[in-house]
Amino acid sequence: MCLSLHELLTDIMRRKLLRRTRHQKGELSLRDLEDAETRASSAYRELQEASHFQYVIPHHDGEDSDNWEAFYYLIGDARKALAAFAGLLNGSVPPGVEQWEEDLLPSDARDRKRAP
Repeated sequence: MCLSLHELLTDIMRRKLLRRTRHQKGELSLRDLEDAETRASSAYRELQEASHFQYVIPHHDGEDSDNWEAFYYLIGDARKALAAFAGLLNGSVPPGVEQWEEDLLPSDARDRKRAP
């Protein structure tokens, strides 16, 4: 079985969103599940929109990462992302900040024409 990039990203985001919501709320409601599915299925489209912005700050510390608040100072990618954002506000382009071309992620139609 071969997943498209769109399907893979949707599955990854679904799992992350469900894990985070379960951690925050415990038992999930139908509305929680529907919200996670809506958000997960829009992730690929949202990444495609990144090319419309001047800069992209990639990082791997999601909203539920301990690196944002478990320690006195930010650590890991949370710290790098904040430093990059502050650098942009100060007029510099820090290392790790990216610019994405419009065709970086294939459209859904091209993504579905993948080889089996």
